[in-house]
Amino acid sequence: MRFSILSSIAALSASTLAFAQITPPVYEETSFSSKYTNTDASVDILTCGSQLAAEGYTTVGAIPGNIAGFANITSADSSLCGQCYTLEYAGAFLTIRVVDTAETGVVTTKGAYETLTGNQTPIPTSVDARVLEGPTSC
Repeated sequence: MRFSILSSIAALSASTLAFAQITPPVYEETSFSSKYTNTDASVDILTCGSQLAAEGYTTVGAIPGNIAGFANITSADSSLCGQCYTLEYAGAFLTIRVVDTAETGVVTTKGAYETLTGNQTPIPTSVDARVLEGPTSC
């Protein structure tokens, strides 16, 4: 009986360790761009512009919440278009809506980036933020 219990505990510990190794936290280089500054710009400047237009948005400023580009978006029909994610950096959390592509990592508006980085002076060029799923809407 003792051998059976010890074997079960060892197997459970090994499977828990294996699961932890399979799903490490995802960190992305996060920065900001002035591309999203012109709130009167047409959503057509965004990779996901056609989807946003279909939802009734015509300008960048009309899109609610914090918008961002994400390097994993490669085309206008990407399933990631419009998805919401939460970024975490140094204990601060920021919800973003992915609406565009990015050369690398995640690119937000300057205001959102300043919020995420705690309004540091000077503003860091980029930070490695942890990417968390959800919420389902933002």
